[in-house]
Amino acid sequence: MHIFLWLFGLSVALYLVGAVVLTLFQRSFIYWPTSVVQRSDAIRSFSLESDDAQLQIWQINPGQGLAIIYFGGNCEKVALKAEYWQTLFPNHTIYLNEYRGYGESTGKPKQTQLYQDALNLYDALAPKHQSVDVIGRSLGAAMAIYLAAHRKLGRLVLVTPFDSMLHLVQRIYWIFPVGLMLKERYPSVDFAAKVTVPTLVVIADKDKVVPPRHAWQLFEALPNDLRQSVVLEGHGHNQFHTEPVYEQALLQFFKQST
Repeated sequence: MHIFLWLFGLSVALYLVGAVVLTLFQRSFIYWPTSVVQRSDAIRSFSLESDDAQLQIWQINPGQGLAIIYFGGNCEKVALKAEYWQTLFPNHTIYLNEYRGYGESTGKPKQTQLYQDALNLYDALAPKHQSVDVIGRSLGAAMAIYLAAHRKLGRLVLVTPFDSMLHLVQRIYWIFPVGLMLKERYPSVDFAAKVTVPTLVVIADKDKVVPPRHAWQLFEALPNDLRQSVVLEGHGHNQFHTEPVYEQALLQFFKQST
C-alpha cells in the first residue's frame, strides 16, 4: 500500500511539473527561431519597423507591379529559397518575411505580435503594387489566412496548413488540459469564412507534423466557390519544393487567377 501511494504521489507530482513546464515555456516549444543567413548582394534585404521590432524582409525581383508575400514555416530559413522563388515567379516582386526573433529581425515571436507584423508588412507594401498575393507554409499559413481575413489580397496559398494550433497540441499532449494552458492558439479555422479570394490549399498526405486531417478541416471551412486543393502524394511536411506537382499547382493557380 505504501509503495502504491508513493508511486501515485510521484505520478501526480510529475504530471503537475509537466503541466507547469508546458505552460510557462510553451513558446519555446512552438517557435524555433532561425539564425542569421548571409545572402549575395543580388538578393536585397531591408528593415521594416513594426511596433517594437525591426523586421528583416528579403526582396526578390524588385520593381514588379505584382507582389507575393511569403510567410515561411517554423525553423525555415526563408532566404535560402530566394533563387527558387525568383525562378518560379520572375514577374512578381517577392517578399520573404523573417518573423520577429528570426534571422536579423528583433523582438520575440508571439501570436498577437506576429499577426500585427503581417498586417504592418502588407500595409507598407500594398501601395507600391497593383495587387498583393500571399503564400504561407505551416506556421506561415496561420499568418497568411489571418492577413487574408483582414486585408484585400489577390490570391492566397496555404501550404501544409493547420486548422488550429490548439487542435495540433491537443493531439500531442492529450493527457494535459491544453485548452486551459495554451496561449498561442492560432485559430486559422475561425478566419476561413472571412476569406474572399481564390485559395489553394496544398496538403502532404504523409505529413506527420501537421496530419492531413487538420489541413482538410481548414479546407472545408473555406468558402466552397473559392477553394481548391492539391495533394502531394507520398510526401511529408518538408522537402517537396522541387516536386513537379507542387510547382505546377502553384503556377497553374496563379495563371488561373490573373
